[in-house]
Amino acid sequence: MNKVVVILGPTGSGKTEIAVYLAKQFNGEIINADSRQIYKDLKVGVSAPPDSFFEKIPHHLFGVTSIDQPWDAARFSTEGEIAIQQISSRGKIPFVVGGTGFYIKALLFGLFEGIPADLKIREEMKKETGLYDRLKEVDPKAAEKIHPNDSMRLIRALEVFQVTGIPLSEHQARHQFAHAKVSYLKIGLEWERTSLDARLDQRVDEMIDEGLEDEVKGLVKKYDHYYLLKRVIGYREWFPYWEGKMSRDEVIETIKKNSRHFAKRQMTWFRKEKDIEWHAPDDRHAITKKISDFLYS
Repeated sequence: MNKVVVILGPTGSGKTEIAVYLAKQFNGEIINADSRQIYKDLKVGVSAPPDSFFEKIPHHLFGVTSIDQPWDAARFSTEGEIAIQQISSRGKIPFVVGGTGFYIKALLFGLFEGIPADLKIREEMKKETGLYDRLKEVDPKAAEKIHPNDSMRLIRALEVFQVTGIPLSEHQARHQFAHAKVSYLKIGLEWERTSLDARLDQRVDEMIDEGLEDEVKGLVKKYDHYYLLKRVIGYREWFPYWEGKMSRDEVIETIKKNSRHFAKRQMTWFRKEKDIEWHAPDDRHAITKKISDFLYS
């Protein structure tokens, strides 16, 4: 069974910096597990590291698709598993780095995929309207997690219900992420709350200086009001400003507030997981020893 090291934590916690350091120490390669850094169009607003940041460390799943292309946890799990196998086959250590808890869980444990696709049903649904309303009726739990414009996932959820008579959310609950596909160690980066908040506020100020507003304008011009732009923190907040409903200073403060709340939600997710080894970000000696014991003991 392949061994995988996971470096996780809230946004702005310095995961990528530490991962690069550790990958150098342990002959590793890095796999991105941040659902926003998957997109090549999102740079400033998601603090996407440039290729030069990694120096000689190979990295995977950073900026691999456009925001108008379908991508979800299932796709990430598939692509991430391929990357793990390739890295391991080269005798190197996969370091999975990110703050998207569901992506990490999907990669380590897999997702429910037990119902084969029914192409006839899919083609019929593509011609229909009101799919989101239908899903809210038959599977409200799944509807809570799927955007109304995400037709691919809407159709899949309705397809599973139509074929089996059981909601997709119930199939997923039965799956329960019971069996890991790899041997893994999770290292969590733990910050004192006020310190992380101050770090996030400073990072937003840096994004503004780096041209965040112009980046968002360019994406709106290219993709119009694509729904993903209205979901991602750092991007969605500009629309009220352009509509005259908010001042620029209010936009910046809202991005800071939303970033802090997002970090809190991430920690709420991670705190529910009992298999995470928590460390202060500057405690590299203890982190290194923990990884060494996992890999070589």
